[in-house]
Amino acid sequence: MNLAAVDFQRDDLDATIKLGHENTPQSVVRKLFDADLVAVCSPRLLERHGELKEIGDLAKLTLLHSTARPGNWSLWLNAAGMPNFTNRNVMYFESSSLAYQAAAEGVGVAIAQLPLVLDDLESGHLVMPFPIVAPDDEVYNLIWPDRSPRNPSFRPFRDWMLDEAQKTTARVAEVIAAIQQRRQGGGFARVA
Repeated sequence: MNLAAVDFQRDDLDATIKLGHENTPQSVVRKLFDADLVAVCSPRLLERHGELKEIGDLAKLTLLHSTARPGNWSLWLNAAGMPNFTNRNVMYFESSSLAYQAAAEGVGVAIAQLPLVLDDLESGHLVMPFPIVAPDDEVYNLIWPDRSPRNPSFRPFRDWMLDEAQKTTARVAEVIAAIQQRRQGGGFARVA
């Protein structure tokens, strides 16, 4: 995934994956998936500190923040109905993936982009202590130049990428449906 602005006239790229709505001239943009947000932590963290029954229970844990996405906790807390919640126990990481790794190691609770942690949720390395999904207006896009591809293997790669994105979107929909079902049933922890 590329974080810098892309200029296919200048950059020697066949394609890029971008989070956001960047205007990339002379390109084709296809949405891969949404970046919905969920709270995640290690199951070991819950074993050590007990199940989290309400959002206020986060005060006894460390909140893991990504400086690359500084508004994630605010978005999620807003969706959880706790926009004024604060916690003095915080750690900052340069990237979201580092925050996710710290969560998997039991350091604290991170806000994750659901499509990026599906495998960790399914394997049990991470759990969702609250059945809350915060929609994020950011999306992951596959972007490529609108001219003929330089690399003959680009089209099969593009088709494979778009197919995998559809599968990811379907998996996310299943998780969100399970979360909604748990919320209606009153279940809270361990949504996978």
